Amino acid sequence: MLKSFADGEYQALVAMKCLDEGVDVPPARLAILLSNSGNPREYIQRIGRLLRLHPEKRRAIIHDIITVPPVSTHRDPGLWEMEKSIMQREIKRYKEIADAASNKVACMKIIDGIEDKYELWSAEDV
Repeated sequence: MLKSFADGEYQALVAMKCLDEGVDVPPARLAILLSNSGNPREYIQRIGRLLRLHPEKRRAIIHDIITVPPVSTHRDPGLWEMEKSIMQREIKRYKEIADAASNKVACMKIIDGIEDKYELWSAEDV
């Protein structure tokens, strides 16, 4: 399947955990990462698969999907802390990825909105 994809026979591949170690798909130009890993080694490997050079590719487009739960004005304190913890991990990964992106400014605007929503400001932000 990977050879057929590289040869242009397939336009897309869909798989779970496909971009982990051992997979080489230099012609790939687009990835949609759902439920991306919080492990830096894993998400860097996955993104690196798309950033490999290929004669027919100038750039790669990576969509890293983050699910942001709605914030209720009637918050359960335990649920609120759990959601904040989840969002802190997601935001950490997203910032690292966004820092190298050509659309960094747009990504950081999204991050700022999520940080505001979940009150995730650091001392340097205040």
